[in-house]
Amino acid sequence: TSHESLGEYIDVDLTDTESESVDVEGLPALLTSLLPPGITVEGVAVIERGGESLQQAVTSCTWSIEVPGVTPQELSARVAELLAADELFVTRERKGKQVTDDIRPNVRSVEVVGATPSERVQQGAVMEVELATQPRALRPAELLAAFDPPLEEGHVCRLHQWIESDGARREPLSPATRTAHAEARAS
Repeated sequence: TSHESLGEYIDVDLTDTESESVDVEGLPALLTSLLPPGITVEGVAVIERGGESLQQAVTSCTWSIEVPGVTPQELSARVAELLAADELFVTRERKGKQVTDDIRPNVRSVEVVGATPSERVQQGAVMEVELATQPRALRPAELLAAFDPPLEEGHVCRLHQWIESDGARREPLSPATRTAHAEARAS
């Protein structure tokens, strides 16, 4: 994503022989030991073969986006204008060509949640947004470009990836699965 993320997932397809010999419960500790410091595998889950890949299953992502140079009140007014629009056209590159798309259907929610943390160099405001990933993912920079005038991008972090099934929204791996693996690691 070219941004910090608190919710990354990966599909690993094992052959029948590999899947019989892999200690699934031990994978988080094994994989974490092979990753750079600060990156921790918090959980694993076995999924049925032939199901959707994670890229296909994820329908939206929640992002925290810092916008430098604006107060939360100023950003709230700008967000209200954006959300009132029926259409939001943005020109973006697709397969090497410039394409203009209406991104409004991909903007699920935008909420200003406060000021940027005091340790940041530049003062600004923070918003949490939910952006759809289907049929084509909407990136935070593309959302910021839809404001008139466009907003500057500060620190961006993906907080969640969401899957929808039977009308309910959930994360690809349950918090209970991640917590169990994190507790096992700590003990």
